[in-house]
Amino acid sequence: MICPTESRPFAQKDVSRTFARHVARAVIAQGMHIDAIQEMLT
Repeated sequence: MICPTESRPFAQKDVSRTFARHVARAVIAQGMHIDAIQEMLT
């Protein structure tokens, strides 16, 4: 059995990866939204 303190770094890595993916998707979506607004205004 793995001690909870030993598994914590792995859990933190998973959370960091998930957060990084979420941020990347948000930045991409925001960029696409800005492009669409610029096209509507021109």
